[in-house]
Amino acid sequence: MRIRKILMANTDSYLICAVAGKNKQEYGKINVTSIWGEDVIKFTMKNIENIISELKGTKVGKTDKKFVRELISTTVDKNSEIVPTFPTNSFVMNFVENITKQKIEKLYGEYSYFVHSYVPSWQTFPFSSVLEYKILRHEIDKFERLVRNILLWCSINPQPSLHSNNSILKTNS
Repeated sequence: MRIRKILMANTDSYLICAVAGKNKQEYGKINVTSIWGEDVIKFTMKNIENIISELKGTKVGKTDKKFVRELISTTVDKNSEIVPTFPTNSFVMNFVENITKQKIEKLYGEYSYFVHSYVPSWQTFPFSSVLEYKILRHEIDKFERLVRNILLWCSINPQPSLHSNNSILKTNS
């Protein structure tokens, strides 16, 4: 449980990008947003060093830094441009659920498709039943409570940003 907690606390988009990102060259002439490999390496190194430091309970030594540098150099070329992959809905929900302890996946799985609005059914009067409105109200209430709990968690547990420099994102023209 401790290892999982440390990994979750130190995982961010750069670490995910280092592991699952694609080289921009794979997209040919398609206009995609990319991140310089050098920036991915810099931030990922910091994340992995934090993970090692927390696991060991001591500062990261020279041997650890060398290991991290070699590990990252096997996945990311500093002269490349990396296209971040978008995580699946399930991954994002599990990630937020693990951090905040809110049951997002359960709520998503229980969502009543009975109240989903489809284009052919947009005529609601007089064809919609009272039951449909009550279910919709209940679903909205559950979702609102979940969002409030997540926002409360965020306000109680602010995370310092390692990545305040927004200039590292690059859009191909």
